[in-house]
Amino acid sequence: MTDKGINNDEILTIEASAHCDGPCGVYDPASARVAAEAVQSMTKKMMALEVPDTQSEQFVGYLNTMSRYAAIKEEEAQKCKDELLVLWTDFF
Repeated sequence: MTDKGINNDEILTIEASAHCDGPCGVYDPASARVAAEAVQSMTKKMMALEVPDTQSEQFVGYLNTMSRYAAIKEEEAQKCKDELLVLWTDFF
């Protein structure tokens, strides 16, 4: 018995947990997966680029290609993070 007259042995406790019972597709991680695969692809392409001599004419093309790959990679990485944040905050 507590000082307020409530007997702790008589308190009913209920354990609750929540998750998505039906696969409605709202929380489909497919778009995050596609974005993550794009990041992986761009990273592999960046790693595979041969770095030409900095004094050669090919160096400008290399920088252009590397810049495009990096921009695409960062854009897709942000998409992936945004999708996963929605999944994490809404679903879990």
